[in-house]
Amino acid sequence: MERGLDYASLRPDLDAVKRVGFTFVARYVCALVGTKIITKAEADDIKAHGLGLVLVYEQYERRPLEGRIAGSKDAIVALAQSIAAGFPSNRPIYFAVDFDARPADQPAIDEYLRGAAEILGLARVGVYGGINLIDRCFASGTAKWFWQTGAWSYGKESVHANFVQMTALNGTIVGGVKVDINETRKADWGAAFMPIVEAPTKAELKLIELKIIDPGMDVHGVPSWGAIMWTLYRFLVAIGKA
Repeated sequence: MERGLDYASLRPDLDAVKRVGFTFVARYVCALVGTKIITKAEADDIKAHGLGLVLVYEQYERRPLEGRIAGSKDAIVALAQSIAAGFPSNRPIYFAVDFDARPADQPAIDEYLRGAAEILGLARVGVYGGINLIDRCFASGTAKWFWQTGAWSYGKESVHANFVQMTALNGTIVGGVKVDINETRKADWGAAFMPIVEAPTKAELKLIELKIIDPGMDVHGVPSWGAIMWTLYRFLVAIGKA
């Protein structure tokens, strides 16, 4: 189980984020203009710090009730912004249902997610919301990835959740900024750039600092040359040759 954080406009000090043991961050794409949207420079900084990245689309809380056309439009924006940020093309993008969605809302939400799937492909469609929303989306097959919020979850946790927002810890200050805390629940949970692995050794950290190795992935989700070199270095350490 790993821990990460999500935040909107203000940016925490990523050195502090790493220092206290977080391994990923979740950031936004959306049609609105402003500092909420992730930039290429920010994504590069996240990658340089060896952190995983999750992307979530949220324009306004009831946007998913607007159906298939809205879902397609939002996915086009999400895709363009994710590509601009260097986000791997094989990773999911979550679409936020940031209200207590009821069963009567589900047909519209399903259509919204189907619209997103028309652009991204179903394999890349994730959804954020409470436990009942997540379970309904799983049952209807309109999403493949699930980010559960503690809000509207009534103290329960979905067996389908890939990671969970720990609502009781919302507003925690990390790196000088109020953030929300999340925990992973499944190993293949969709973080980009940096696979969740054991912490690097002091020697590895020095090599990263000197830019001899760069443990990351390219925009297609393929291990970079630096990541391959890091793997080779680990092998040499293991056999006593480095």
